Amino acid sequence: KVGQTINKVIARKNLMARLECPRTFTERDRVTISGVIHNYLPTPKQCVCRLKVKNSKLITPYEQVINLKPGEDKRVDWQIKVTAIDKVTLELAALTDEESDAMRLDIPGEPHGVKLRDSKSGGTADKADITLTLPDSTGPQRAKLILRVKPTLAGSMLESLEYLAGYPYGCVEQ
Repeated sequence: KVGQTINKVIARKNLMARLECPRTFTERDRVTISGVIHNYLPTPKQCVCRLKVKNSKLITPYEQVINLKPGEDKRVDWQIKVTAIDKVTLELAALTDEESDAMRLDIPGEPHGVKLRDSKSGGTADKADITLTLPDSTGPQRAKLILRVKPTLAGSMLESLEYLAGYPYGCVEQ
């Protein structure tokens, strides 16, 4: 006198827009941003695709028009030049005469340059003076100082292992 049932439900829009882009941007890069538009409507549609970019420069026209058959998806590409250090905001919109969809992403930005690590060791009874020399092109927004003081050399070894495991591809073979 008991039973069980399984039901599957797919919830989706009839027109969907997705952004395909890197996880982070580096200042001065030229990047291709792709939008993938899916048409699940029963009829062919002309779709106006727009990409708005904040904190960077859009190189290609922000609006493109594509034709989609029923059940078809197409990729639309834009070129941007990254000018931001903190984050870049991307807004993709896909518009038809029947349905529309949009997507917004905030992508973190990295300053152009090389990450440097400098380690010093030694003992002190009272105080220690350390001199840091930064390149001339480094401004207050581009520089970051992290100071870690460890009572023994073993403390910094654990930190080095974490860095080594993430270099360069985030795997543990190193």
